Amino acid sequence: MKAGDWAKALSAVEEAVAVMPDDLHFRMLHADLLLHKLRGLQSGLPALRQFVRDAIDKKSELWMEGALRQLFSSANDNSHFPPAERLGMGKDVVRTARPL
Repeated sequence: MKAGDWAKALSAVEEAVAVMPDDLHFRMLHADLLLHKLRGLQSGLPALRQFVRDAIDKKSELWMEGALRQLFSSANDNSHFPPAERLGMGKDVVRTARPL
């Protein structure tokens, strides 16, 4: 990752996720690489949707925080990310975190 070789980093992170699918760090890196480094919506959106679903299923504040960070952090350039998609996933996370 330090070298900026995003394809190589993605390959390593995908191997780690396959072995340790419940590791929050690797799951966040996976979403970040796909959506924000490689800017691949076709593969990034399904990965992020799954990450959001898993965060909701786990009812884990850390996982939900990580999902919201991927969706809304100002450190990420989300200009290529459909706003309705981001907001919809964000609403799902927030509703779980704070039931209405």
